[in-house]
Amino acid sequence: AEYEALKSLNHAHIVHYQYNGISNQGLYFTLMELLEGDNLGVYKTGNLRLREGEVYTMASQLLSALVYMHGQEKPLFHRDIKPENIIFDKRRGYVLIDFNIASEADNQAFAGTMPYMAPDLINSSRKVMWDASADTFALGVTIYELLAHAYPWPGGKNLPQMSKRPTDIREFNDRISDSFASFAMRAIMPRREERFATAQSMLEALEAVGLRGVLRRPKLQAAS
Repeated sequence: AEYEALKSLNHAHIVHYQYNGISNQGLYFTLMELLEGDNLGVYKTGNLRLREGEVYTMASQLLSALVYMHGQEKPLFHRDIKPENIIFDKRRGYVLIDFNIASEADNQAFAGTMPYMAPDLINSSRKVMWDASADTFALGVTIYELLAHAYPWPGGKNLPQMSKRPTDIREFNDRISDSFASFAMRAIMPRREERFATAQSMLEALEAVGLRGVLRRPKLQAAS
């Protein structure tokens, strides 16, 4: 049923699923379109950097995909958004891939990648109370890493923490504007009531910043 839901998705920034079957060895497989490009994992550390305006574009395109997914008759959550699951394709722009653990809203199975999982949605029985803010949180951590080249929470464990505030992104990137920094910080708040509850509200906040509002404006020198 979930494969059929994936196959029905038709959005420019979601990978297209074409066929699902069983191999001669009895293994399930899924055939999807071929995308030509690199995943964004190469841009979160090291010497390669994605320009701030490109991070904005990526966020805008991925949020439009999430609004579409979450708005299905049965909302569909990706559950594993991270830089490695976003590809830049020259024809399509930024595309969300790897829906292996995508699920409809009533599935509470533990799944995903811990550094990108909202800690307040994980309960003591190792189930996850999935909602739309799980995907917005994971995208928020992705945005932070691409802008900062660092993980939001200090300590080296690369795990979101309920007891500590994430490091202000401006400590790692002083080029971005206060409004874009505030957007990025709100997206990764570990408590649902403090972050974006829906992809639509996150997209509207991003559009309020605007592409021209991404970078800090240089201070004008007073005429002598």
